[in-house]
Amino acid sequence: MSARCLPPEETLGEVDRRLADALRQVANSALGMPGSVDTFKAMLDRADLALVLKEELRP
Repeated sequence: MSARCLPPEETLGEVDRRLADALRQVANSALGMPGSVDTFKAMLDRADLALVLKEELRP
């Protein structure tokens, strides 16, 4: 499902799901990769970074 079709209150849950999927895929092969979505989000926050869905950037 496209994130554009989601109501705003469900977008955060979709982002969390996608992050969790990505973390599971790389957990065994990427050194230093955070082990949970919360850890990854905290790392981004400390670096004053944010994530956006790629499809939100497309016209």
